[in-house]
Amino acid sequence: MLLHNGSAVVAGDGSAEYNRLLSRVHEAMATGAPAPAKPRQLIADSWHRLRQRGVRPDRNSAAVSAAPDSSSPHADRLHRLFPLLLEHAEPLLDDGSTMLAIADADGTIVDTAGRGRCLSRAEDIGFTAGHFWTEQVVGTNAIGTALVNKQPVAVHGAEHYLVGQHGWSCAAAPIRDPWTGVIQGVIDISAHLDQAHPSLLSLASSMARTASLELAASHRRELDTLRSRSAAVTYGLRSPWVVVDQDGWVADSSGV
Repeated sequence: MLLHNGSAVVAGDGSAEYNRLLSRVHEAMATGAPAPAKPRQLIADSWHRLRQRGVRPDRNSAAVSAAPDSSSPHADRLHRLFPLLLEHAEPLLDDGSTMLAIADADGTIVDTAGRGRCLSRAEDIGFTAGHFWTEQVVGTNAIGTALVNKQPVAVHGAEHYLVGQHGWSCAAAPIRDPWTGVIQGVIDISAHLDQAHPSLLSLASSMARTASLELAASHRRELDTLRSRSAAVTYGLRSPWVVVDQDGWVADSSGV
């Protein structure tokens, strides 16, 4: 038997039975017993990577903090972008069972938002700003597995490799530079298992596209500012010149 191969989430009357089946499949993976069904291929591949690394499914699921000086070049932009994305997600967060997070391209969480008990549960597993959420650190999860596969990913309940995360259902999508396609970060929506819904993956993907466009617009504004500030320095230069930002993008030039 193959588990539901489209959405990671089965909503409605069959959800409890499906969640129990996922738990039995995970237990079989952890113990080596015959499995009642096969996990989705994306999940099976992730579990295999972690078993190859010798990661135990019953290991402490708490993430570790990143070094204070290890933030990516795009972390500041992602942090400034977060309030805009939060406007789209506010209604989801009101019931205290869902939260929004944004991580950089290295899997380090930049910012989170949620309510009440949801935030405290997230803190228990290190799902907070400044913590790594790569597969290598916290096993199969939406953020880390989306970065590995470079595509939107949902990880539901016992599809998480570490047992301590089985109470969550998460959906994440990469934020790409619209000009180069390079991944700059990840949007994640995480919910209590009993509040999971297949639409969370579509919402995360939509928010990631919005984030990509806003990052591009923000970058253009930064280039405009750099062009304006450099005008006094470049005025009257007779030889060819070019002004670039810290990433090498051209803000202004003459004679080249």
